[in-house]
Amino acid sequence: MNLKILEMETVIAGVDYGAKLSGNTAIAILKQGKVELFKTKVKENADDFILQVLSAHQVKMVFIDAPLSLPRSLHGIKDEVEPEFFYRQCDKETGAMSPMFLGGLTARAIALKYLLNRKEVEVYETYPSHLCRLLNIERVKTADGVFKMFHRIKEELNGLFGNIEPQTIHEIDALLALYSAIRFCHQQHVILGDASEGEILV
Repeated sequence: MNLKILEMETVIAGVDYGAKLSGNTAIAILKQGKVELFKTKVKENADDFILQVLSAHQVKMVFIDAPLSLPRSLHGIKDEVEPEFFYRQCDKETGAMSPMFLGGLTARAIALKYLLNRKEVEVYETYPSHLCRLLNIERVKTADGVFKMFHRIKEELNGLFGNIEPQTIHEIDALLALYSAIRFCHQQHVILGDASEGEILV
């Protein structure tokens, strides 16, 4: 699906969220019709990095590839069916990993959302792997696979990305998260899951 990119005043971003000091966190920002990529270095605090980059670019909306809520039973929601403590409905629909298995990363992501919301930044959960399935993009983490994935994303978004050259799957996932944000802004996104416990938007 080709989307017509509008000149949006709102600055939006996609984040591929990794372990705090791994150097695997990447951010893609769309500002005034141009996309920029940012990536953490090994041993650099990813959470501080995200807050600094988003603040510096006055980002107002973020789509992040990380769980931002917990399964419904942990929200105190009582169902007539067997209680679910590991997977949310959106995890089941997308095949995403359980927020509980991700442990500390989930807690960090929820805390990050809290801090960003206090700064009046909208934060949504997304899942790049599911967007790849929707767009029929083969997900391959090799250098050649990254190149081919980026070529397909550029085709979808009419060459929006200019001269950037992503080198890793983390940068690709940040771009895919940004793509989901763009789809949301054009009201062409898909919502998965149950609003009572948390949804994934792609």
